Amino acid sequence: MPYAPSPFRVTKYGKLHFLFFRSLKRNDLETIKDSMNYVLFKKLPKTDRLVTTEMGSFMLRRSTTDFQFVNFSYEKEVKSYLGSIVKTLDCS
Repeated sequence: MPYAPSPFRVTKYGKLHFLFFRSLKRNDLETIKDSMNYVLFKKLPKTDRLVTTEMGSFMLRRSTTDFQFVNFSYEKEVKSYLGSIVKTLDCS
């Protein structure tokens, strides 16, 4: 069964809290708004937009959950591993 967001799924609160403050640190209020709309109302963003993070710049497509993937905390272990490979390649 695919993940369905819910404000009542309290096991996810720790991760959501961390994602919220990470976006707030980047002053990315649009991603916070998109996340809240998705969790509370199951509504997806209506427009495309460009977001720049510590990982680079990303085009977020409308009507998708792309907004969650630009947060470094999402799949952090995978992103850290890929970042280490990029650093190794840059030093070669």
